[in-house]
Amino acid sequence: GYFDAHLPISTPLPVDVSWHRADILVHAKGHPPIRTSVEVYVPPPEADLLVISDIDDTVMFTGVAEKLKMLYRLFVRKPHRRTAFPGVASLYQALYRGQTEKAERPILYVSRGPWAIYEMLEAFFQINRIPVGPILFLREWGISWRKPWPRRAEDHKRDLIDRM
Repeated sequence: GYFDAHLPISTPLPVDVSWHRADILVHAKGHPPIRTSVEVYVPPPEADLLVISDIDDTVMFTGVAEKLKMLYRLFVRKPHRRTAFPGVASLYQALYRGQTEKAERPILYVSRGPWAIYEMLEAFFQINRIPVGPILFLREWGISWRKPWPRRAEDHKRDLIDRM
């Protein structure tokens, strides 16, 4: 599962790392509480730029114009069999490092793809040496036997970018 939360930070965090572990306790009505740990990304104070990028046909070839082939590529093809666009890894690494070569600029990725492909995307980024963003903004498709195609959400990416 996944969730979205905005929490105040009450104690200063170490500035030498950007990923922090948080222990959470989730209470859902009618279900027993769940205790787990999550990784939380906090950009370093010296970050001078926030990079926001699409994934589909920007970082990774999906062929969104051909719907059936796109669905095959999306759900069947393994991360090591997917195609990154030429030069994407070096471009995104340069954006991540900045001019000083030591910066750690946050890179956020937006997609209209389903949450079910999160782990595949993470593996694809690692295999292709593309900096893994702290957040991969995906969405629920709402697919069912009665409605086999994802519901339209033209403003999904714009809403996510505005929130950042």
